[in-house]
Amino acid sequence: MRKGSVDAAEMQLPTARTGQRITAHNKTAFLKCPSREMWNLVRSVTGKGKHKHVLNKDLTVDHLNQYFSAM
Repeated sequence: MRKGSVDAAEMQLPTARTGQRITAHNKTAFLKCPSREMWNLVRSVTGKGKHKHVLNKDLTVDHLNQYFSAM
């Protein structure tokens, strides 16, 4: 097969078409949003958000030391 034929065949794969549709949808969604909303949308699409990490206040260095010593 020629290179052009292989590229055309790859573009017909369902995964390639799905990826193209997702990209096109996200692109149009981003163009319609103001800046702040756009970044919120980017975070939701990428799965990253403003997560606060909750630490166990009862956990001490001694607890960690005991845990890793036991390992």
